[in-house]
Amino acid sequence: DVVGYGRNKMILFYAWTDTQIINLVNIKLTVYRNDRADLLVYGLSRVSEELLNEVLAGRIFENIYFLEVPPFYLERCREGFREKLGAFFLGGDYRKYFNDRLTKFLGKKEYSLFLTGAFWSETLLVIRYLRQKNEGIKVMFYEEGLAAYNGRPKWLFRAVPNKGIKATIRTVLYYGFSAYFYRKYVKGIYLYKPELSNIDYIEKIRIPFSGNQKRFCSGQKNNELSGEKIYQDSEVIFIAEAMGGKDFCWKGIFNSILDVIFSVKVNAKVVIKAHPLGDIKEDLSGLEHYTGLYIDRNPERIETILSRIWMDDKVVITGNSSSALYLKWLYGKTPHMILMDFRRDRYVEEYIHRYITYYDDKKAYAPRNMDELKEILLEIFMVRNKKRG
Repeated sequence: DVVGYGRNKMILFYAWTDTQIINLVNIKLTVYRNDRADLLVYGLSRVSEELLNEVLAGRIFENIYFLEVPPFYLERCREGFREKLGAFFLGGDYRKYFNDRLTKFLGKKEYSLFLTGAFWSETLLVIRYLRQKNEGIKVMFYEEGLAAYNGRPKWLFRAVPNKGIKATIRTVLYYGFSAYFYRKYVKGIYLYKPELSNIDYIEKIRIPFSGNQKRFCSGQKNNELSGEKIYQDSEVIFIAEAMGGKDFCWKGIFNSILDVIFSVKVNAKVVIKAHPLGDIKEDLSGLEHYTGLYIDRNPERIETILSRIWMDDKVVITGNSSSALYLKWLYGKTPHMILMDFRRDRYVEEYIHRYITYYDDKKAYAPRNMDELKEILLEIFMVRNKKRG
């Protein structure tokens, strides 16, 4: 289904990560392939210049605008009570910054449809500006990660994707009550696998898969630079999550999982793909002593690399990561997928159950401890050895 919005007007797509840009390219090439559209990129993090240049060369969008983060952005992370208190009152600065930049970029353009991943990342300020030109503008969400699959109720409607009174206060001071008022403009969300999503407050619409989408992932780096051969030769690929949480030690988890892998197969070839966020050197330091282990700290997206190699007999271990979703339902890869998330809440638990239900050939697993992980790996390697004779 395509949301009606008036064919004589334009669409504005909004993104702030590489994954979002790729998802929007796929949506543009399939759902809105005959429509005029611009892309607005907010330079928060993980935005690849190579990917932007490739999308630009493909002439998918009429214009691509890159919006730098305001110079006072990091002031939201001030130290000390007084400094943190001051950060609460940057709302006026944000509104002025966005209004000035968007006026410069968009001028007198009038958009009838706006696509964004959620209300966070200053989305509300963009909607606020667009409504000055067209009060009746319609908004569509698109998936930007697992928040659309196992998020808390109406999580995508939060202006600040955090829980607690602090996030609520900042929302009101920065954006007023627009996070509540603008909900009525959201008509639905585009998803690759709607059946896996727990969203029940807006309509879910499937993104038609398109082979064109792969073109904008595979060309970012050549095989030699991406270390593709290391992945081709590997047996186990461990996709790390972003580090975070004062009461959760990921480094300890890494060591425990590696101990289990090498206890099952002493000479296993294992790759850890570091998450693009976090202090990688500190988080993964001290793991290099494992024989047969390679730590990939390069910024290239793991889905981009794995989309180009044979995956059916490989083992992928990850936690609450969108890579498990995209490998299967975007790139058609079916490795042995092991989902390990020891911090599961009810929403993640339900998502994992749906994921395993829809995954092919009973090749998805969700161990709750290291003993269960060991049993799963023993079975996988035993079956693999039998097949190889």
